Amino acid sequence: MKTTIITVTITTALCVAILLYWLTYTPDTGVTYSAYSKPTKVNVNAEAVKIGEFFERFVETNSLFVVKKSENWPNFRGKDHSNIYNSRPLGENLQKIWTIELGEGHAAAAIYEGQVFVLDYLEDEEADALRCFVLKTGEEIWRRWTKIEIKRNHGKSRTIPAVDSNIVLTISPKCQVMAVDRKDGNLLWGIDLPTEFHTDIPMWYTGQCPLIDNNQAIIAIGSEDVLIAAFDTLTGKELWSVQNPNKIQMSHSSIIPMTILNKRCYIYAGIGGIVAISAEEKDLGKTLWTLRDWIPNVIAPSPIQLTDNSIFFSAGYGAGSAIVNISKSDSQYTAALQTEYKPKFGIALEQQSPIKLDDYIIAILPKDAGAMRTQLVAAKIDSPTNIEFNSGNDLTFGLGPFMVADNKIYALNDDGKLSIFSFDENSGFQEIKTQQILNGHDAWGPLAIADGYLIARDSKNMTCIKLSSQ
Repeated sequence: MKTTIITVTITTALCVAILLYWLTYTPDTGVTYSAYSKPTKVNVNAEAVKIGEFFERFVETNSLFVVKKSENWPNFRGKDHSNIYNSRPLGENLQKIWTIELGEGHAAAAIYEGQVFVLDYLEDEEADALRCFVLKTGEEIWRRWTKIEIKRNHGKSRTIPAVDSNIVLTISPKCQVMAVDRKDGNLLWGIDLPTEFHTDIPMWYTGQCPLIDNNQAIIAIGSEDVLIAAFDTLTGKELWSVQNPNKIQMSHSSIIPMTILNKRCYIYAGIGGIVAISAEEKDLGKTLWTLRDWIPNVIAPSPIQLTDNSIFFSAGYGAGSAIVNISKSDSQYTAALQTEYKPKFGIALEQQSPIKLDDYIIAILPKDAGAMRTQLVAAKIDSPTNIEFNSGNDLTFGLGPFMVADNKIYALNDDGKLSIFSFDENSGFQEIKTQQILNGHDAWGPLAIADGYLIARDSKNMTCIKLSSQ
């Protein structure tokens, strides 16, 4: 009897130990995660976090590193949100200038006056950190961070800062918005969206990149009551907001300014609908139209404008793409779904956003796109279901980023190999050069270029490449 009791006790203790281990186990950081696995909901924080509470400076002053007569890549997809750089000729010699280690994630860089801004995640401190580096040397100037626990959910960091002459604006994985003084990193204001607006944190955390426009910080809120809100960039004071009668939730897509039918507006593809909000002073913040005929479960790519009255949208998980036409009668705008199709039947994207290059849409197809999956492709804007050019089976890019620079196309594959292509309507894509620039995996962060320097990252490293003719 005594032996039986001892056996039962030992067995019970062992089972409890195994259960505790299973509940507290964190996977090894070397594991590769697929962006195609089923998403999981992230719980909203019960209490507001202390945004930007900690700060550290590594040099005495920023002024030694600021290059005022410089090119800027101040936000997601560049200054005009086209993801096209045509400021100067770029050579095809790729010289690695510096590489730094980052916390695991996909947050990419903005560049302003010779400085690089990236929203990192500090593993040891368990904190979101806005970090400022010198573009030409990689030297860190300062960092400001917020203590907040984030579980590994396809990495941790996500979004690209927005920068202007005064501030750096960020939105963290768990939807904390922070604005700091661009020159010295001083905290200006912060808003915890889950506690102040009751925002639901999206699956895999937020991928929305913030927008600065006309001294306004414009953020998709996606709460029960508020869809989009604008805040004064210097004070954080709410300037206007858009009601949310259709209960559209925050997606991973970003708000993109466009001028449609001579009307400047903000276009946002949320979960549950697409909206256009006036960006003009006379009716700023007014909802111009809402479309709910195309509602994917997950949206990561941001929209692009095709013509004066048409917009291209795409989404992953088999959703494919859609083109929306806008019409106007008197002062009323109407949006109508022109076409929609699955990824096997035309231009579609999983994670990155497409590029409009002259009369073509440039994209990297998702894994469920059929024979040309993960290839760089091009189709005319008036016939996106007819792919005319592709990079071929030997040059595939997974979920990697791509951009246009100096009339060439730069595409980075998952493993950090950069390919440069020429492109024209006669010969399509012609490979100029392919070179390994990163040695990690999941190199998904969007590319940035300024002053002839290209910034790229994989899941754990960020690198600076000088593009020269020698």
